[in-house]
Amino acid sequence: MNGPVDAPPLSVLDHFPADLLDLDATELHARLGGPTLIRINADTEAEREREGVFVSALIHGNETSGWDAIRRLFASRSMPEYRPVILFLGNLRAAEAGVRTLSDQSDFNRIWTNRDEPLVEAVLDEIANDQFTASVDLHNNTGKNPPFAVVTDTEPGTLDLAAQFDRRMVLVESPASVLTRVFTDCPAIAVELGPVGDPACVDRAEALLAELLFDPPTGPKTVHPNTIYRAIARIFVAPGTHFTIGHIGDPTDADVHFTGHVEERNFHELDAGFVLANTTRPIREVIRVEASDGEDVTDRFLVQEGDAIKLRDRVIPAMSTTDIRGVELDCFCYLMETIDVD
Repeated sequence: MNGPVDAPPLSVLDHFPADLLDLDATELHARLGGPTLIRINADTEAEREREGVFVSALIHGNETSGWDAIRRLFASRSMPEYRPVILFLGNLRAAEAGVRTLSDQSDFNRIWTNRDEPLVEAVLDEIANDQFTASVDLHNNTGKNPPFAVVTDTEPGTLDLAAQFDRRMVLVESPASVLTRVFTDCPAIAVELGPVGDPACVDRAEALLAELLFDPPTGPKTVHPNTIYRAIARIFVAPGTHFTIGHIGDPTDADVHFTGHVEERNFHELDAGFVLANTTRPIREVIRVEASDGEDVTDRFLVQEGDAIKLRDRVIPAMSTTDIRGVELDCFCYLMETIDVD
């Protein structure tokens, strides 16, 4: 997708409008007009120089639990006073439509290395002089996954921040254009709260934000090494491929049929020989596996035996989904391994 991110590129508010607490995610675009950055407790230059927290929500329009948690938290505890907060509300047009992203937009979580995007330029310029102690990007999962934190490095501060959310963490090196990577001078994580619509997701987000925005910092939390995973590859469906996942999708003239069982095994090991999909076409015509650096590693992970596409070795899947549109916009799943961090 090569369309513009949005227009207008960014609105900046110097306070949190109280009426936003009454608005569902689908109503924010009509009220705010587009992506909006809201400064809380940063009315003076001195306050802006204090270390604050950057919180982002609705980067994907249908992932609404983060916004629901913000509404509930601010309604119950008023505005944070402990430190400055910058709240970024992202793809409000997509939120209005209840979708991840609109067809004329770029994915808001795949743009942050591109200064040619007006939104990217506007956000980065606006926060250039701010000091942050942490950045948290709030997301929901497309498929059935447990809650986990996504990290892009294994620095102690990053792992400690992630541990405030969950002991399950995924180190992701690709794509490099996610919002988290903007923050090189402070710990930054994305949190995958769980499936859209699960009330527990709002609870998880609210608990994390309450600790970060309202409570004094506590000491580091213990991070158990075998709860840290590294994403080593992603499985993509070739553009233009007609596919089904389990019983989802139209099987008529489908090029490839994915098993519907991978989603149930997210964060659990799959054995070598596990049947990922069935197809009568050559594997490379329908599926591509990419390493973090973009290298084609299809043959490393998959083998075709007759109509069956099988795993060559044991792997741990994550973020697998039966959402056809979600796969088309992103990928079928990530493949992971556990790592030790000293």
